[in-house]
Amino acid sequence: MRRMSDAGQQPDAERAKPRGEARWKEHLQEIAQRNERAKATGKRERQEREDREAAHRRAEELRMDAELTRKLGPR
Repeated sequence: MRRMSDAGQQPDAERAKPRGEARWKEHLQEIAQRNERAKATGKRERQEREDREAAHRRAEELRMDAELTRKLGPR
């Protein structure tokens, strides 16, 4: 039988929730993880947006080139 006084053991329910400095460090780690996820999401969304804008610019340039070629005719 385990006794709580043996080597500072605590029941599992009490060990599940860190307190004091351990909880503070855990909280900071949670914040850091959220920040990393937000940073990765933002980076991915920015890349997707920039890719869409570049594709739109390329399509517009091709359209303008085709229109100019049509207006000027073959040379």
